[in-house]
Amino acid sequence: MNTATKTIPFPTWTDNSPYHYFIKDIVGVMAMWAVRQSPYAVPANLEDALKELTEALKPTWKGDQLHEMHGNELRDLIAEAVKECPSIEAWNVPEKGDGRGFVTRFGGPEPDYDFIDIDALIRNVTHSLIEMRVVEKD
Repeated sequence: MNTATKTIPFPTWTDNSPYHYFIKDIVGVMAMWAVRQSPYAVPANLEDALKELTEALKPTWKGDQLHEMHGNELRDLIAEAVKECPSIEAWNVPEKGDGRGFVTRFGGPEPDYDFIDIDALIRNVTHSLIEMRVVEKD
């Protein structure tokens, strides 16, 4: 098979395959998606947010060991940890306005009136982490 045309199947969250993660895996991918989804070049208080996330995740890990999780467990863990991070929750609130406005495929709100959708952030982080492990398995 030509590897250039090989497609990698993306597991659903009902996939029962366990994957292993370090805290830094989750925090690193959170940083990537926070920057990608931010209406600014970098979201406010990114460093503080990542430190808060690290602290929120620590009770699940023993030291710097790998932790085994399935997709739904990973998503739930990230969602619960984010609730303990006021700096991340703050990204869900626009600097100005109430977050409602008219958006088309040709444009959106000005950055001060935009925000990071936290549910989408959690979903994107989870998908990326699972995809990384699937690629490593092949």
